[in-house]
Amino acid sequence: MEKTKFYIVDSFTDTAFKGNPAGIVLCSKSLTTDEMQNSAKELNLSETAFLYQAIDQHHHFDVKYFTPTNEVDFCGHATVGAAWIIATELKYYPKYSELRLNTNIGIIPIEWQTKNELLSSVIMTQGVPDSKLIAESPAYLRQF
Repeated sequence: MEKTKFYIVDSFTDTAFKGNPAGIVLCSKSLTTDEMQNSAKELNLSETAFLYQAIDQHHHFDVKYFTPTNEVDFCGHATVGAAWIIATELKYYPKYSELRLNTNIGIIPIEWQTKNELLSSVIMTQGVPDSKLIAESPAYLRQF
């Protein structure tokens, strides 16, 4: 695996070691699924987001999410953390007025919020929730 930068971002807070931590990885080349899975396992956070510069003009980055054990379709706090890293480390703020991230659940738009002309937070517009039927009987569920 090539040299890669890993970040740990505390989402939903402005205080270190508070909020909801997520791993953020800026990828300059395509990592294999095994490399992403092993990286997420090594970071041992609930989720790690892997960001790739998009080729498609309809969004800025492609994002994949991994827990220490498997890939997941989406993670809100990792998305917010990824947007913060893109804004600050990659200097997308104030160059761009918005950010669009391509995830397994679709395009997630991000907006910047400022305070005294400085970036203060990012706002994620989450997609419409998807619900699924539970195949278990109510008697089975009463066990828990």
